[in-house]
Formats: sequence, C-alpha cells, structure tokens
Amino acid sequence: MASFKGKLATMYSFIFLLFKAKDINLWTKGNVLISMLSRVNEDLKLKML
Repeated sequence: MASFKGKLATMYSFIFLLFKAKDINLWTKGNVLISMLSRVNEDLKLKML
C-alpha cells in the first residue's frame, strides 16, 4: 500500500507542476490528467481483485 500512496503523491505533485506551467495548454493538461487517472483506476482495480 505504501508504494501506491507514493505513486499518488508523485502524481499529485506532477499535476501541481503541470498546472503551474503556463506554457502547456489546457488540452495537453487534460489529456495527461485523464491518462494518469485511468492508470490509477487500473491500479485500484488490481488491488480490489
């Protein structure tokens, strides 16, 4: 579980950095966000099995 929490923390800090970067447009940010969330979702599904 610790590794999963670490992964989440890394993800949130990355998202924070992503939104601080003004030169990246919203479309790219949205795509990165969606791919990250789907990856977390897959991790959660594996944990629940």
